[in-house]
Amino acid sequence: EPHTQNNGQPATHPEQAARTPPRPTPVWLADWYNYPEPLIRIEALWRAWEHLRLAIALGLSVWYRDHADPHLSVLMDPNGPFQVGDLLLDINLTRKGRPLPWLPPENPWADVRTNPNASTLTPR
Repeated sequence: EPHTQNNGQPATHPEQAARTPPRPTPVWLADWYNYPEPLIRIEALWRAWEHLRLAIALGLSVWYRDHADPHLSVLMDPNGPFQVGDLLLDINLTRKGRPLPWLPPENPWADVRTNPNASTLTPR
């Protein structure tokens, strides 16, 4: 429910708007590639990007509206797929204005075609 003034009108003064509840802190796991849902969603984002980046007129807008915004909202929701990880570890903390946390996989170039157990990118 939107924050309103005593007369039922929406709050318009910064002092009043500041009293609205803060937004939850976005969450992220530095080893996102080890979790099935985030891995699938990020793969979907990449595939959509590769298709839409060539659409000069509206591709970028469509990508944000239809793909990036919805997927990132789910991924970064405190009740989303990252809730299974240890969000209090320093490496997993999101910081305003900073890149998302990331840990490099141990063996990112493993050829899973010849050795299915070689990749560290296998979801947990």
